[in-house]
Amino acid sequence: MNASDIRSMALEVHPLALELTGKPEPKDTLESIFSVYHGVAVGILEGKAGNWQYTTERVCDADVVAMRRKVKATATSRMGVDQALLKAELNNGEVVEIFVETVCGSLQNPLSDKDLEEKFKDMTSPYLSQFRQDKICSLVWRLDQESSVQEIVDL
Repeated sequence: MNASDIRSMALEVHPLALELTGKPEPKDTLESIFSVYHGVAVGILEGKAGNWQYTTERVCDADVVAMRRKVKATATSRMGVDQALLKAELNNGEVVEIFVETVCGSLQNPLSDKDLEEKFKDMTSPYLSQFRQDKICSLVWRLDQESSVQEIVDL
């Protein structure tokens, strides 16, 4: 399935999720953080919704805007606060459902060590070389064996 195959998307979330993130047409980075519509759009288009998917540049991108407008979100008490159901109707009439039982990164579904490293590297890539990123990760994973955090601070 490609993004161009999607005709529309129906998203069901807990009422609180829509209350907090119900901004359908964000205009910048700050507003996009409060837009479940934007999160779904960039998640479909880019396979993730990390820091760089919430820049003003991404918010205003024509493909992202078009995808965001395909999302219709509904609040329902059937969903828990950490749950979501996305039903994507494809151009060929097929419906694809994605159910999120527990949001990734929550206490019930924590990020794996690999996911944490990937997120750290993604967020720091403009500022740190890959060597420094790898070294910091290595040091952090054995922090309990270190007598000082100075080496991490120096990096």
